[in-house]
Amino acid sequence: FCNCPCAAIAEGLANAAHHKAYDAGKPVKIRIEKDKIEILSFPDSSVTAAALKSYDVSARRYRNRRIPDFLKELRLTGG
Repeated sequence: FCNCPCAAIAEGLANAAHHKAYDAGKPVKIRIEKDKIEILSFPDSSVTAAALKSYDVSARRYRNRRIPDFLKELRLTGG
């Protein structure tokens, strides 16, 4: 049984699909463990480990402009 709201999982998956670097060829990875669910989506190369540590991340390069529209049509993301 799961103690996590299904809406939270759906939002995490939609965000992973939206922000994925499709040109890198890396998959979105989902790991389900006893006490947590991890959704890993590898960003584009403009996001560095140093930027993440300093909370200074601004990946503004659009990867596929159609994906956000598609996710909105499916009602998986908001405006």
